[in-house]
Amino acid sequence: MIVIAALVGLIGYELLTHWAVVSAQGSALGLLFGITPVVLAAAVLLWRAGRKAALAAGILAISALCVLAAGRAVAALHVLYPLPSLLVYGFLLVVFGRTLVPGREALITHLARCVHGSLPDEIVTYTRRLTWLWCVVFALMAATSITLFTCASLATWSLFANLLNLPLVAAIFVAEYIYRVMRFPDFTHASFLTAVKAFRDFGREAGSSARRT
Repeated sequence: MIVIAALVGLIGYELLTHWAVVSAQGSALGLLFGITPVVLAAAVLLWRAGRKAALAAGILAISALCVLAAGRAVAALHVLYPLPSLLVYGFLLVVFGRTLVPGREALITHLARCVHGSLPDEIVTYTRRLTWLWCVVFALMAATSITLFTCASLATWSLFANLLNLPLVAAIFVAEYIYRVMRFPDFTHASFLTAVKAFRDFGREAGSSARRT
């Protein structure tokens, strides 16, 4: 139920953001809708890393929002519209990509090992390649976003960045799952909720390690 509620809330937020961007072009409304979740997420991450950093981020965020509310330099700030999606895809690219360096276990391999325990060699190879695939997906999504923002209309960019991004990612996830089931019919495959839980636990472990260091 929590996952469903989160998905419904995310879909509703993206619909609202698309409406704000398209109907309020050239104003701070669309930018405010788009960048607020990024500011909040950054504040949470920094708070977990250390209170001083969180305080500095909070002051910076409040100052930026005050500037937006006052309507100063709004015309120039429209270039920040793609920033939230670029930050999300960039963050995911770093999280997945840093596990592909030599000597490290690929992220999806690690998640699969947490769920299944020991893994056959063919699954280790497949999950490492799958980690590479998601890195390519995140890079292409970011590149497409910035290309559309630069070369197409704001409405076209928003259609991709705010409405089509989740369906595209979901379609890739489903297609990969179907291929995996067909490719490895004798292997027990984790459900979507199990994968979400494993990724959540990985995030908690990474956060605990960062605080200890």
